[in-house]
Amino acid sequence: MKKTVVTILLSALTLGLLAGCGEPAASGASSLAQSYPGKYYTDAVAWADAGGLLADTGAAFNPASQSPRANIVTYLYRNLAE
Repeated sequence: MKKTVVTILLSALTLGLLAGCGEPAASGASSLAQSYPGKYYTDAVAWADAGGLLADTGAAFNPASQSPRANIVTYLYRNLAE
């Protein structure tokens, strides 16, 4: 049986979650978004970080990196729990 690997860029994941929620504004400050000013995903990262979706990612967060399936599920779960 062939193993399927699912990955998505963190920037695309945060953009998708933001769009799926009606593109609300960030509810607080985001240290992660300050690291990526002026990028197409800055608002999405600010929203996801301020909302706690990216909790515990810290310095390891990189919007251009691929997110493993376990992280994708965690972010989706946190988004649904809001």
